Amino acid sequence: MRRHGVRHIIAATTLGRDTPWQERAGNATGSIHMIDLLRTTGAAVRGLALPGFMDNALLQAGAIRQGKMFGPIDPDKKLPHTATRDTGAAAAGLLIDRSWSEQEDVPVLGPEELSYADLAAIVSDVIGREVRTSIRPTRRTRTPRWHADSPMRSRKGMSICCALRRKAWTKSPRVKPPSSVRRASVHGRKRR
Repeated sequence: MRRHGVRHIIAATTLGRDTPWQERAGNATGSIHMIDLLRTTGAAVRGLALPGFMDNALLQAGAIRQGKMFGPIDPDKKLPHTATRDTGAAAAGLLIDRSWSEQEDVPVLGPEELSYADLAAIVSDVIGREVRTSIRPTRRTRTPRWHADSPMRSRKGMSICCALRRKAWTKSPRVKPPSSVRRASVHGRKRR
């Protein structure tokens, strides 16, 4: 990057920098270290610190059709969420306005913190049918990228990553995107 004169870098990372969980959060730890590596180039670096994605609810379309949604933590625990479209808009805004020269993370958080129970209630309202949520422990989560036979260390990292997002704290200014879970749910329903 130095050789090519790159002056501004924007990359996705996670919430949780400078927390006790930073070094024990699996893939989240890797994204924090990636930003650290990019900072060594001397360029101005913005790490878009992301929470959970609203859009991930679409991955549960089959379960939602059966009236179910699952989450890896207590269904009543409120967490920040963001829409992928808002992440893209935040990155584009930083690329267009390059008046910044610092190296810092900028959290991209949705307009409100929601629990998995809140998400299920919103989806229920949008589709006109009841959807209930329940906890699915990380060790039982089965998706194409996360199998029950994954090494225990990786599964533990995923659990810590969820805790990291739940308890993250940062001094950086926050980007408050316009998308809400209701808007994302309605948009997702129209695409189907």
